[in-house]
Amino acid sequence: MNLLEIRTDLMKKSGRYDLVIPETFADNGMDFHITAGQKYLDKLITVPDSQANIFFSPIAGEYSITIDKSCRAIYEVWANDSESRWLLNKLELSDFKSKYNEPISANTSSSPYDYTFMDMRSISPDEQSSLAEFLSKTAVEGSGYGYRGIVFGPQFDATYTIEVIGLFGQVLLSSDSDSNFWSFNYPHLLIMAALRSIEVFNRNTEGVNDWTKSILTETNELDFDVVEEESYNVTQMKG
Repeated sequence: MNLLEIRTDLMKKSGRYDLVIPETFADNGMDFHITAGQKYLDKLITVPDSQANIFFSPIAGEYSITIDKSCRAIYEVWANDSESRWLLNKLELSDFKSKYNEPISANTSSSPYDYTFMDMRSISPDEQSSLAEFLSKTAVEGSGYGYRGIVFGPQFDATYTIEVIGLFGQVLLSSDSDSNFWSFNYPHLLIMAALRSIEVFNRNTEGVNDWTKSILTETNELDFDVVEEESYNVTQMKG
């Protein structure tokens, strides 16, 4: 189902005709609950589509990237050039600052080896090179809300491809024709989660609890399928 179909069905099941425009079934507040329901499902269970790889191409002199807020967790960070690919070493922030404790001008540019997470409320991209004395800030426009930042050491001596592997929320539905993992594969779960969101804002504790129990029952069955797929052909447990 696409967003328009989800919204229309949700309107009928909830009876909240005020949350759509009757003539066209366009959004009049219903999409807020659909998005809230989707985010609830994304946090509730990890599905095969939750893992994704995203790629960046920072150029020489840069030392950071910013990742969209849909990123829930990062598993690995890889780098590659035209000849090879390698796994980067994750450092805690304090260890990173201790290792790269000299001004950028004193550090030798090279291929990336280490990375760490850093504060996103930082300087803008066009000022990073001129104002950031140390490898200690990610470059992002505005306040940085809605992003995660990764800083690399040392700073890049050339353009490298950076591959980030992690957990990501499903694509948010915005246009009527949009669909994602939940709306395509489990539209009933997305509708149930949106109905739960409506009950939350109605301050109906009983309704929230009922929908939560129903959703957990459904997602537990889905979780069993994921575990079955991951454990297939596993013959020995690590000690």
